[in-house]
Amino acid sequence: MSRPNTRNKNKRPRADESNSPSVAVFKKIHSTGDISKSDICQLYMVWKPLCHGCHGNSKDSPNCFCGLIPIGNGVRKSGLWQKTQEIIRGLGPNPSSDLRDSSETPAGLTNLGATCYANSILQCLYMNTSFRSGIFSLDLDVLKKHPVLDQLVRLFAQLQSSKMAFIDSTPFIKALELDNGVQQDSHEFLTLFLSLLEQSLSHSKVPGTREIVQHLFRGSVSHVTRCSSCGKDSAASSKSEDFYELELNIKGFNNLEESLDDYFSEEGLVGENQYFCESCQKRVDATRCIKLRSLPPVVNFQLKRYVFLPKVISGPFFY
Repeated sequence: MSRPNTRNKNKRPRADESNSPSVAVFKKIHSTGDISKSDICQLYMVWKPLCHGCHGNSKDSPNCFCGLIPIGNGVRKSGLWQKTQEIIRGLGPNPSSDLRDSSETPAGLTNLGATCYANSILQCLYMNTSFRSGIFSLDLDVLKKHPVLDQLVRLFAQLQSSKMAFIDSTPFIKALELDNGVQQDSHEFLTLFLSLLEQSLSHSKVPGTREIVQHLFRGSVSHVTRCSSCGKDSAASSKSEDFYELELNIKGFNNLEESLDDYFSEEGLVGENQYFCESCQKRVDATRCIKLRSLPPVVNFQLKRYVFLPKVISGPFFY
């Protein structure tokens, strides 16, 4: 007597795919060549309701992300990645969980798109211990009134105390209202940022912090014009101008010293460019140069990386 076959007793019958709504949509598209919005909704199932935490594994719903990645212990085999574990492991460790090697190792900053110029400036300012100490000593009243200063203090505190390998700079970028999709020049950003800091810090009640930008980064120079006949300097030569960076040419120079020599070199005023000397009361040959009057503790050098040639090209030319 043969035993009854119960193998397929509880097995659900396979649905006839030829009668599914998607197949009907495909047939209509092939026959007419037209694709409507309702066709797209049906094929991609975007008509399904948004998920609010079903904790399931709705693989056929583009609006459900529950169970996208298997849980940590790996017991429940669910999630879209359950069949690609080798691929995921091949990508290496998750950088969001990286820790610093030690407290002496500086932390990085996340690149939010086109914020590398801001990140590099922030890292340089953070590594300046005098500037960092001044920012940490700000009074709470100033931080409440100036969101940029408040976010800068928070960012510096995270860079110093966090155990993570990098810090999210989103709150600071938002406080500055920077567009993370637009690349900017780092020198221009530094100039504007120091100006903003100088203005905001002026409201501080802490004397050492109120003028920390001027104390650390501001120097002075004079533009000296000297008569080649009588050897006297012009009256304007005694006037000094403040600077927060020195703009140096780099084309044709091999190092910083050569660029500095060019910056402070004498320029001859001859021919049509002769200088009118008040002492000689006539136009004479002269020399013009830049003289340093005072140097700040920290000197910023702006390297002229490009020149604008309107007659040759329609944009800047980079070295």
